[in-house]
Amino acid sequence: AFTLLYGACRQVGEAMTEMVNLYTRMKTVDINFEPLVEFLALPEEESLQPGDIDDEVQQALRKAREGHVHIQVQDVSFQYPTGDGLVLNHLSMDILPGETLALVGRNGAGKSTLVSLLCRLYPPTAGSILLNGVDVQRIPLKEYRQVLAPTFQDYRLLPLSIEESLLGKKQQDITPQDKARVE
Repeated sequence: AFTLLYGACRQVGEAMTEMVNLYTRMKTVDINFEPLVEFLALPEEESLQPGDIDDEVQQALRKAREGHVHIQVQDVSFQYPTGDGLVLNHLSMDILPGETLALVGRNGAGKSTLVSLLCRLYPPTAGSILLNGVDVQRIPLKEYRQVLAPTFQDYRLLPLSIEESLLGKKQQDITPQDKARVE
């Protein structure tokens, strides 16, 4: 009787251990899958007609597509909605066409925040960011995102091809010209 009881307890223990391991694996898959679900839930951006964008914005975008990207950060301040103080305080700088720039500083200095502002993930609390002389807030987000290609330190790999990631298009919509742009 003792041997049977011991064997049954051991089987129950092994089953419980396996259930805990399965639960842990399911939570890990869920954590890794969540960013993809959030990405797929983003609303489709409206397609714009040529007349929907004013001439000044069109000219700035045309220059950017030709490789002339001049970014000006003018007196920009930023505070996170839940933050106690300013992360960036009256920052001004120019990034000239063709210039290489390194952002170096201690943790919490605002490097990633500045890049997030440049990508329009947040609007500045004060000041403005210009692309070729045009406030980036005036540029339709879809058009603006075709100008930038950031890589963040806390990136997530999504099950997309490189072309889909860079172009923001589905695989079946990618043209040979698009592939040339990617290369």
